[in-house]
Amino acid sequence: MKRSSEFEVRGQIRGQKLGARGQRQRTEDQGLRTKRVPHLLALVSLTAWLLLPPCGRVVWLAANPQQVMPILGSPAHPSAGGASTYTYVTWAYVAETASSTGSITSNAITLSSGDALVAFCRNSGGAGDNNAFSSTPSNTWSTLSSTSVAGTNFTAGYVLSAGSGSTTVTCTFTSNASYNSLIVLQYHHSGASASYDTSVASTGLSNTLWTSSVFSTVGNDLVVACATLNSGTSFTAGSIGGNTSTLRGVSGSSLSASGVDAGCEDTYFPGPQSSITATVNGGTTSTWGGSVLALK
Repeated sequence: MKRSSEFEVRGQIRGQKLGARGQRQRTEDQGLRTKRVPHLLALVSLTAWLLLPPCGRVVWLAANPQQVMPILGSPAHPSAGGASTYTYVTWAYVAETASSTGSITSNAITLSSGDALVAFCRNSGGAGDNNAFSSTPSNTWSTLSSTSVAGTNFTAGYVLSAGSGSTTVTCTFTSNASYNSLIVLQYHHSGASASYDTSVASTGLSNTLWTSSVFSTVGNDLVVACATLNSGTSFTAGSIGGNTSTLRGVSGSSLSASGVDAGCEDTYFPGPQSSITATVNGGTTSTWGGSVLALK
């Protein structure tokens, strides 16, 4: 009796195992059938679509795109490009002053750690009177070479990662100069460390707008264009490459101020740009000078 009971128990256990194995097989078979059905339907639909005349295919596909997507796959969408890692905050300035002085200092702006700064300074101290930038508290400034036109000198400079706190920016001249002004643009920066890409400087005579020299960028660039002229005017947005730029700062308290002598604008390019120019519009015929600076 004992041995017979053991056989019965073993038989029951084996039956349970076989039953569980069968259930798993039925579940797997059902899963395979479930997976195959959409693809089989799609294959049938695609075959029917191919038998239609061209005009019928267009009409049918427009009404039933989901029927062929499992076979054809999702359409590829061109990348729209990433968002800019630079966010404009505000500008500081020194309005044009006729008095002769060795330096000018902007109003204070409050910086966050890692902010980027772009500055543009002009003076009429004569050819070769270079400008240099500094700030209080101190930051690491990179200053581009000064350029001169008709007795006016202009220079652009930048800080890639500023310290936090209330900050003023100073432009210092080689010797005392007059008709000086300054614009400082502040940007919050996120992502990878900011870096310099390229810059150009150029001059123009008797035009209502300034056009830069040709330049190229590597992509994911903030491009800032600043220009000055020898007559007071009101600035409006120009263009950079194929983009309509945004006016960001002037040597005055309002973007719509009249009688100012310098203005800065910017744009963002997610992809590389080749052989493009920038324009700054002052609406007054005058002698111009300006700089383009690209940061990435």
